Amino acid sequence: MVFMVMNLWKTSKFLLSTALSAMVLSISLAATAQIQLLDKVIAIVDDDVVLQSELDLRMTAVYGQIQQSGTQPPPQEILLQQVLDRLISERLQLNMAYSAGVRIGDEELNLALARIAAGNKITMEQYVEQIHAQGQTIANVREEIRNEMTLMRVQQGK
Repeated sequence: MVFMVMNLWKTSKFLLSTALSAMVLSISLAATAQIQLLDKVIAIVDDDVVLQSELDLRMTAVYGQIQQSGTQPPPQEILLQQVLDRLISERLQLNMAYSAGVRIGDEELNLALARIAAGNKITMEQYVEQIHAQGQTIANVREEIRNEMTLMRVQQGK
């Protein structure tokens, strides 16, 4: 009888520790599975940040421009630093512009887009198709052009 009680005690102790281990393992796996790096801050500019995804996008665009021009790109480390410096400079200027109340309205932006399309001797619909063919969205292109127009105003002192 004592032997049975001892055996039962050891078995229940083993089962309890196994159950606790399994529970801890499943909780840690669930916590690990939920952690996913979405983006990374690579620079802090005033109250703003430059994200890794922004740098990656800009690097892709710069490499595309270099490829189209047929020139030899500089070493990646140098180009990466130049592009990051440019992003930081743009962010500083955009922050100055917003603080000074510089805004580009939708109507002005639409006119600029129409001028770009006309300058390329294509319709606005063809321009939008071209944007999509390059793997971009019209919303991203609009934001890029709005930022460029804002930067131009800041640089011109208007």
